[in-house]
Amino acid sequence: MSNGTSEQKPSSVTLTQETARDLAQKIEESILWSKKVFEGQEKVRKYLFWNTVGNVIRLAIILIPIVIGFLVLPPLIRNFTALLQGGAGNGTGNPFGEVLDLLKP
Repeated sequence: MSNGTSEQKPSSVTLTQETARDLAQKIEESILWSKKVFEGQEKVRKYLFWNTVGNVIRLAIILIPIVIGFLVLPPLIRNFTALLQGGAGNGTGNPFGEVLDLLKP
């Protein structure tokens, strides 16, 4: 099947020992850098994890007292204002009346 052109064999790359050593060295160097990058990535991942944990704890420290305050304080305030108005007590009137009388000029 020759149509006037000569058939060319595919060119094969021949590796000499020197180029094989260079390639092996570059591969080892690449693996070393990959390990260093992975270690750095692990440090960043741990930092982000603990940063998130710290933020959640900080948020809980702020929100838990506020929520407890909204749940506990309104009944306490109602009871205290009722006590000051004389609605509570043993029927003798305002238990703070004597104290308030002492404070008047």
